[in-house]
Amino acid sequence: MDHNPCNNDSKHNTSCPPTVPPTDPPQNQNKYQTKPTTAPPLPTVQVVDQVVDQPRYSGGKGFSPTDPPNHQKRKNKKEIISLHPSFDQNETNCLRVTGITGIWNVKYKIGTTHIHIEYVSPQNQKGRQPQFIEKRERLTYKQFRGQVEAAIWELERRIIGDRQFRVKVWARDKDIHDTEEKWIYGCRLVSVPNPPKTTFIFAAPNGRVIPKFGVDEFELMEEA
Repeated sequence: MDHNPCNNDSKHNTSCPPTVPPTDPPQNQNKYQTKPTTAPPLPTVQVVDQVVDQPRYSGGKGFSPTDPPNHQKRKNKKEIISLHPSFDQNETNCLRVTGITGIWNVKYKIGTTHIHIEYVSPQNQKGRQPQFIEKRERLTYKQFRGQVEAAIWELERRIIGDRQFRVKVWARDKDIHDTEEKWIYGCRLVSVPNPPKTTFIFAAPNGRVIPKFGVDEFELMEEA
């Protein structure tokens, strides 16, 4: 269930976002929260076509990740495509995404053939993405939210660039015969979750690959 203190589009193949103000951890963001400015566009949503739009059909019972064969016929007739019933759980059409740099507020608008979104970054930058994703009867709200999160995380990764992170790991302590929390500093963000992938991948200074499942397991380090 979403909490929606939200304040509604570019086609696929979105260009790389322009430079924006530095992205510091949430505790240092107040100095950037001045007048609203324009945020860069979200990256291209490509995985949706693979996960949701693949031309695979089920001849028997069970869930099929795509629409039935007659879906294209209905599109050719320009009929309105119905949303999956799971979208009814969000009555405000708003959602909050916990990003690498803070909370993003997103509002979506249902069009005839696409879902369009508007968003506000933690630095109070506003942006919009027309035709963010194509409507599909079997596109669930959970899948849609996953695509929004993935697009925002990828945008943040591009903005952050080569900045370093500290990443939480658990190491076994030989003296107390238990695991203890430790932080590895100077890590680089290699990739972000993109459905069906669910992990952030970091590279430690010694080359170690560290997968993480949540944004609470790493922090963006202060710039020198």
